[in-house]
Amino acid sequence: MKTLLIPVTLTAFILTACQPLLGEDVPGDITTMPEAVQGRWGLTENDCDPARDDNKGLMVVTDRTLTFYESRGTLTRITEADPTRIAADFDFTGEGQSWTRHMSLDAQDEGRVLIRRDYGDGAMPGPLRYTKCDAA
Repeated sequence: MKTLLIPVTLTAFILTACQPLLGEDVPGDITTMPEAVQGRWGLTENDCDPARDDNKGLMVVTDRTLTFYESRGTLTRITEADPTRIAADFDFTGEGQSWTRHMSLDAQDEGRVLIRRDYGDGAMPGPLRYTKCDAA
């Protein structure tokens, strides 16, 4: 019987190549936001009331966009994703300006809560806790 020996460095390379690295594009067919983070999310109960025009804490998440009171972000690059969480870069426009932001969205509590974290220059300090708006 022949024994096949694989050098340790080759084995380490193969195992490393199978894992996505933080900060690199996620391989495969992940190109949209997980369904668990999509929907209408409010920082307060009033944000979820469609009859109000002062719902400045409302965030609407679709498969490729984030829409806020006066800005809109378009998904450009996913760095981490699973069925309930995404970390990605977004190109934003609003109030005559444009910027890029790295964010994570994490659905928790059986999809009733969404935790948003912003990273980089100009990011919101600390996590923001949203509650899923009831279906209208």
